[in-house]
Parts: sequence; C-alpha cells; structure tokens
Amino acid sequence: MTKKQKITIVGAGIVGASIAYNLSKENQNVTLVECHSKAGYGVTEKSFAWINPSGRVPNNFQHLYDESLAEYHVLEKEIPELKVDWNGALTWGNLTSINKSHVKKITRQQISELEPHLKEYPEEALYAYKEGAVDPNVLTNLLVKIAEENGVNILFDTKVTQIKKEGTKVVGIHTSKGYIESDVIVLATGTALPELCKPLGLDIPIESSPSIIIRMKSPKKLIHTLISNSRFEARQLSDYTLIAAEDYLDEYGENGPEAIG
Repeated sequence: MTKKQKITIVGAGIVGASIAYNLSKENQNVTLVECHSKAGYGVTEKSFAWINPSGRVPNNFQHLYDESLAEYHVLEKEIPELKVDWNGALTWGNLTSINKSHVKKITRQQISELEPHLKEYPEEALYAYKEGAVDPNVLTNLLVKIAEENGVNILFDTKVTQIKKEGTKVVGIHTSKGYIESDVIVLATGTALPELCKPLGLDIPIESSPSIIIRMKSPKKLIHTLISNSRFEARQLSDYTLIAAEDYLDEYGENGPEAIG
C-alpha cells in the first residue's frame, strides 16, 4: 500500500486483531471497532485454537492451511511474548490425513510414549508433528496491544449500527459513539456479519457452529500433544488447565448441550 487510507476494522476477535496488527506495520490510518469492553470476547474466547493444517479441507484450500504454519513461526519471531505449543496433534478413529507430508502413522507403544497419562490407547494413530496450539485470548490481546502501540485507534464498547453507502461505494460506519469516515471497511464480526450486510442488499451465508468448551483444573501437565478422536478433543492450555471441546447440533433435547454434558 502506498497511499495512506482510512481503514476501519469492525470486530476485535482473532481475525480483526490480526488484520489490525498487520496493517499497523503498513503505515495506514487504522481504526479497530469492538462492541464489547475487550478484545477476543466472542467466538475467539471460546476457540479451541488448534493450528491445524492437516484438517479435512478441499484441496484448493489446503495451501492456506499449510502456509498458516509458516505464518505462526514468523509471528513468534515478531512477538517474543507469544507462546505457541508445537507438540503436535494425535488423532485416531479417522486416518484420512495420512497422505500429508507432516503426518505419520504411529503405534500403540509410540502413543504411550507421547501421552503416558491416557487410560486407554488405540492400536494406532496419526501424529501431526508440526501442528500446534495457542491461547486465543493471549494472542488476540497481544495483537491488539501491539497494533495500538503502532498507532491503531482502538474503540471498545462501540457498536456499529449502520454502514453508510454513497452510490456503489461504502464511505463509513455509524456507531454508538458517532460516525467514522472510511475508505476501506473490513467486517470481522463472525455471525453478526449477515445483519450488518443485509441493508446493503448482501446476503451473507454464515451460520453458527455450536460447540462446548470445557475447562478443567489439573494438578500438573497431563496432556503433551493435542488429542482428537471421535469422542473428544482435548489439550493442555497451561500447566494447570485442560480444555476439551465437543460439538452439539442445537439447544434442545438429545442434540443439546445438557445431553452432551
């Protein structure tokens, strides 16, 4: 970018924070708007935060997942305070990712060496030894903090009420704290995106993907990798905190969170 533009980013989750951080290095006039009182309040706060390039994705998108590994290593160098857990991921019950270059099949004995605290062991598993995980709240707030130090204007407790349009061009946003003129508007609001875009005549096909994140205290570090199988996903968030993730379909009956719990 050569011309200094007025760029407004709506949403201070991991996506909005990352965009603000990267733009802050490009000498642009950037404003980050968040309706809550802190960054990473919504989906980011509840994220499992698995850096997962070996996931089941269409082949034409796989390169984006692969590049994410390199990007996180670059980010570690740029932000020394950032701690990424690069202990890899163990998966069993679905061996479809064996063709990936950084994934290998390991035996029951090798699994027990990696994870000595499991009560039951599969006969084999896939070990994605280059994958990692982060604390999503720590990362998001680090990105916002550095972006602000680099000159980004941060507006918390500021709700966007309308996107202003002149002809075919968007020119700014109306917020609970006034109008912000913008050359570029970036919407990083997750499932709130369709509501913001509907007055513009845009139908954005975004739906929520419900899940449960369970946090548990542990007397010591019990899990060394990230574990994923058909029954659960779990990892060590810190030396004394475990998190586990479970999907559910809706809010009611046998598909609801109460049945999962």
